[in-house]
Amino acid sequence: MKDFYGTWLAHKNDLSKYPQLARIRDDNNDGMIEVNRPEEIDALLAATGGVRFSTVPG
Repeated sequence: MKDFYGTWLAHKNDLSKYPQLARIRDDNNDGMIEVNRPEEIDALLAATGGVRFSTVPG
């Protein structure tokens, strides 16, 4: 989760990083994003598909 959060923070600080994440919305305006719609799930997978997470061995 830490790596996903880091990816999200990088996007929020510079919208040119992981631009796919712009499709993720706070659906209920509680200040927290929800990745619960198919297009949001696709955006998250597309943005992080090429990222080598720190928890992956080797």
